[in-house]
Amino acid sequence: MAYLDKEGTEWECRVVKAVRDARWMAGTIPKDSSGGQPFDIWAFHGQYGCMIDCKVIHSMRFLLSRIEDYQRAYMRESMETGCMGRTYVLSMTSEGEKIAMIPWRNIISEIDKGKKSIQLDNYIVERI
Repeated sequence: MAYLDKEGTEWECRVVKAVRDARWMAGTIPKDSSGGQPFDIWAFHGQYGCMIDCKVIHSMRFLLSRIEDYQRAYMRESMETGCMGRTYVLSMTSEGEKIAMIPWRNIISEIDKGKKSIQLDNYIVERI
Protein backbone atom coordinates (compact mmCIF):
# COMPACT_ATOMS: atom_id res chain seq x y z
CA MET A 1 0.00 0.00 0.00
CA ALA A 2 2.84 2.40 0.79
CA TYR A 3 4.16 1.87 -2.76
CA LEU A 4 0.78 2.90 -4.21
CA ASP A 5 0.66 5.95 -1.93
CA LYS A 6 4.14 6.93 -3.14
CA GLU A 7 3.08 6.52 -6.79
CA GLY A 8 0.00 8.64 -6.17
CA THR A 9 1.91 11.39 -4.38
CA GLU A 10 4.54 11.51 -7.13
CA TRP A 11 1.78 11.69 -9.77
CA GLU A 12 0.07 14.57 -7.93
CA CYS A 13 3.38 16.47 -7.84
CA ARG A 14 3.87 15.95 -11.58
CA VAL A 15 0.37 17.22 -12.31
CA VAL A 16 0.82 20.31 -10.11
CA LYS A 17 4.11 21.09 -11.89
CA ALA A 18 2.51 20.67 -15.33
CA VAL A 19 -0.44 22.88 -14.40
CA ARG A 20 1.90 25.54 -13.00
CA ASP A 21 4.07 25.30 -16.14
CA ALA A 22 0.87 26.10 -18.10
CA ARG A 23 0.71 29.33 -16.06
CA TRP A 24 -2.07 28.30 -13.68
CA MET A 25 -1.85 28.72 -9.91
CA ALA A 26 -2.06 25.22 -8.43
CA GLY A 27 -1.47 23.28 -5.25
CA THR A 28 -2.43 20.09 -3.46
CA ILE A 29 -5.26 19.78 -0.96
CA PRO A 30 -4.24 18.32 2.43
CA LYS A 31 -5.96 15.14 3.56
CA ASP A 32 -8.40 15.40 6.47
CA SER A 33 -8.03 13.50 9.76
CA SER A 34 -9.54 10.35 8.20
CA GLY A 35 -7.06 10.45 5.29
CA GLY A 36 -9.65 11.52 2.73
CA GLN A 37 -10.03 14.55 0.51
CA PRO A 38 -12.69 15.46 -2.05
CA PHE A 39 -10.04 16.06 -4.72
CA ASP A 40 -6.24 16.26 -4.88
CA ILE A 41 -5.37 19.55 -6.59
CA TRP A 42 -6.85 23.05 -6.93
CA ALA A 43 -5.96 25.13 -9.97
CA PHE A 44 -6.86 28.70 -11.01
CA HIS A 45 -6.14 30.78 -14.09
CA GLY A 46 -7.71 34.21 -14.28
CA GLN A 47 -11.37 33.77 -13.44
CA TYR A 48 -11.36 30.02 -14.12
CA GLY A 49 -10.92 27.36 -11.49
CA CYS A 50 -10.59 23.61 -11.79
CA MET A 51 -10.49 20.79 -9.27
CA ILE A 52 -8.34 17.81 -10.18
CA ASP A 53 -8.30 14.27 -8.85
CA CYS A 54 -5.28 12.07 -9.64
CA LYS A 55 -5.25 8.29 -10.01
CA VAL A 56 -2.50 5.82 -10.93
CA ILE A 57 -3.44 2.52 -12.55
CA HIS A 58 -1.61 -0.33 -14.27
CA SER A 59 -3.94 -1.02 -17.21
CA MET A 60 -5.87 0.88 -19.86
CA ARG A 61 -9.19 0.44 -18.05
CA PHE A 62 -10.12 2.84 -15.24
CA LEU A 63 -12.35 1.14 -12.66
CA LEU A 64 -15.06 3.52 -11.50
CA SER A 65 -14.92 1.89 -8.08
CA ARG A 66 -11.71 3.93 -7.62
CA ILE A 67 -13.99 6.96 -7.15
CA GLU A 68 -15.11 6.88 -3.51
CA ASP A 69 -18.74 7.62 -2.58
CA TYR A 70 -17.83 10.95 -0.99
CA GLN A 71 -15.87 11.89 -4.13
CA ARG A 72 -18.88 11.09 -6.32
CA ALA A 73 -21.06 13.27 -4.11
CA TYR A 74 -18.53 16.09 -4.28
CA MET A 75 -18.27 15.78 -8.07
CA ARG A 76 -22.04 16.04 -8.40
CA GLU A 77 -22.27 19.00 -6.02
CA SER A 78 -19.45 20.91 -7.68
CA MET A 79 -20.89 20.36 -11.17
CA GLU A 80 -24.29 21.65 -9.99
CA THR A 81 -22.59 24.92 -8.97
CA GLY A 82 -20.88 25.21 -12.36
CA CYS A 83 -17.38 24.17 -11.25
CA MET A 84 -15.09 22.20 -13.54
CA GLY A 85 -13.38 19.05 -12.44
CA ARG A 86 -11.17 16.47 -14.07
CA THR A 87 -9.50 13.22 -13.16
CA TYR A 88 -5.98 12.76 -14.47
CA VAL A 89 -5.17 9.07 -14.78
CA LEU A 90 -1.60 7.85 -15.13
CA SER A 91 -1.63 4.43 -16.77
CA MET A 92 1.63 2.55 -16.30
CA THR A 93 1.81 -0.67 -18.30
CA SER A 94 4.46 -2.75 -20.03
CA GLU A 95 3.77 -0.61 -23.13
CA GLY A 96 4.84 2.52 -21.27
CA GLU A 97 3.22 5.43 -19.55
CA LYS A 98 0.02 7.03 -20.84
CA ILE A 99 -1.90 9.97 -19.45
CA ALA A 100 -5.67 10.29 -19.66
CA MET A 101 -7.82 13.28 -18.71
CA ILE A 102 -11.45 12.45 -17.92
CA PRO A 103 -13.93 15.25 -17.18
CA TRP A 104 -15.97 14.60 -14.04
CA ARG A 105 -19.19 14.92 -16.05
CA ASN A 106 -18.10 11.86 -18.08
CA ILE A 107 -17.27 9.87 -14.94
CA ILE A 108 -20.65 10.67 -13.35
CA SER A 109 -22.47 9.92 -16.61
CA GLU A 110 -20.87 6.48 -16.84
CA ILE A 111 -21.62 5.76 -13.17
CA ASP A 112 -25.27 6.80 -13.71
CA LYS A 113 -25.45 4.39 -16.67
CA GLY A 114 -24.30 1.56 -14.39
CA LYS A 115 -20.90 1.21 -16.04
CA LYS A 116 -18.11 -0.32 -13.97
CA SER A 117 -15.14 1.07 -15.88
CA ILE A 118 -13.97 3.49 -18.55
CA GLN A 119 -11.64 2.50 -21.38
CA LEU A 120 -8.90 5.16 -21.45
CA ASP A 121 -8.26 5.19 -25.22
CA ASN A 122 -10.73 8.05 -25.81
CA TYR A 123 -9.17 10.24 -23.11
CA ILE A 124 -5.43 9.96 -23.81
CA VAL A 125 -3.52 13.23 -23.92
CA GLU A 126 0.06 13.60 -25.09
CA ARG A 127 0.99 15.55 -22.02
CA ILE A 128 -0.72 17.48 -19.27
